[in-house]
Amino acid sequence: MKRGKLIGRIFEIAVVFVMIGAMLGGLPALVSQVEASPATIYVPDDYSTIQAAVYAASPGDTIIVRDGTYTENVCVNKGHFTIRSQNGAEKTIVQAADPDFCVFWVEADYVTIRGFTISNGCDGIELAYSHNNTLADNTVIDNAEDGIELIGSENNILSGNTISNNNGDGIYLSDSSNNNTLVNNMIVSNYHSGILLFRSSNNTIWSNIGKLNNIGISFWESSGNAIYFNNFGENTGGNVGYYDPSTNINTWNSPEKITYTYDGNIYTNFLGNYWSDYAGSDTDGDGIGDTPYPIDSDADNYPLVEPFEN
Repeated sequence: MKRGKLIGRIFEIAVVFVMIGAMLGGLPALVSQVEASPATIYVPDDYSTIQAAVYAASPGDTIIVRDGTYTENVCVNKGHFTIRSQNGAEKTIVQAADPDFCVFWVEADYVTIRGFTISNGCDGIELAYSHNNTLADNTVIDNAEDGIELIGSENNILSGNTISNNNGDGIYLSDSSNNNTLVNNMIVSNYHSGILLFRSSNNTIWSNIGKLNNIGISFWESSGNAIYFNNFGENTGGNVGYYDPSTNINTWNSPEKITYTYDGNIYTNFLGNYWSDYAGSDTDGDGIGDTPYPIDSDADNYPLVEPFEN
């Protein structure tokens, strides 16, 4: 075939494909995309391990773990789903298969872990550059280092957890773990600090109990945090520790005045924290100490003379 006829033939084929494409593009869509509904996955019914269920989960799914003891290290590397026990932490135990690794390692966003006893790992739960997660109603005990550690993780909620007898810190926020909320956690008998913040800012820490740790709460180059309504007591090395005090500027009272009842009377004022070693008095009987509780370069200006109760 001559070169001119070959080019003409190729041109005709191209025109036909363009016309077919235009026709198809103009047709209404006959097939609609079907999205899967969120599923509930049961362990061990559907999958024998939590890890296998995590691999199988899709966004929006809920993994429910039935009563029992599960020996595994769980890596969560996908987000937007929930892992929870069926009947609470007392009946659902997850212990590390390899004690050199975390029991739960989370490197995804929008994950909820709720209602487990978590033990015998390096850390109990670690969030690594992981955001918008919820850790709630867990008992995190007897881990070789920290109970719960956040590394570079923001906008997480730690609520209603019992964290005790860990060989490091109870809760450790490090490396720009900012804008997290710690609320209603019981943090008891950990080897170092109940709560330690290292280069982490703008966290809200309220209504927690920190007692019988080495130090109740500690800060290292961490400012802009709000700490109030907490009870700190009987910590053997002190209730609060500042490392390099000039780099730690925090707020130790409620962000606004609170109306509360004390000794049968109603008051409205800012409220701070309870400190078992507070040596001041309360001459006007409003439940707030007359003098601040000193914290190196900071102070709790509204220290409570009795433990806070919701």
